Amino acid sequence: MNSAPAWSPDGKYIAMALSGTDSSDQSDLYVMNLKTRELKRYTTYGNNTSPSWSPDGKTIAFNSNRGGTPQIYALNLTSKQIYRLSYSGVANYAPVYTPNGQNLVIMSQQISGGPIRLATLNIASNTINIITTGVLDKSPSVAPNGDMVVYANYDASKGILAETSLDGTVQINLPAIAGTVQSPAWSPFLN
Repeated sequence: MNSAPAWSPDGKYIAMALSGTDSSDQSDLYVMNLKTRELKRYTTYGNNTSPSWSPDGKTIAFNSNRGGTPQIYALNLTSKQIYRLSYSGVANYAPVYTPNGQNLVIMSQQISGGPIRLATLNIASNTINIITTGVLDKSPSVAPNGDMVVYANYDASKGILAETSLDGTVQINLPAIAGTVQSPAWSPFLN
């Protein structure tokens, strides 16, 4: 399985989750140098996926079940140290860095069987702040200016496009007449 590709800020590397590269069914994080095609493995324990590069390209945030339940971890690419970032809630997924690198926007389930909402995870304090009110909010993408987050809201049978401000004070639903929204993404700043 090859999944969750993420480009480095300089465009020279791509992080990804791969499984089946050895006898294990677990997925591990790899980084490929696009010039040399060298593939480097960074994890060997638990299921590890959803890599997200820090704006400076020195750290990758990801989710892993290495502690028993899905939580957010960070990988320092220089030291290869892995450290846990999320501690509250039963499960936290899909980290996405904010442009200033101080927070991650994540999917968070605070109680077993409860709603999955978007939250900010402050990297310095490890605190989580819920910013959406849906039952199933997925696929966060942070605007290049860091003010808004676009996501797929699955409170109904079909996903709709929704937005929230980074502090959660602004909530906007953008319902569509046909189809279902999956994995929305902001474009970078364009010249």
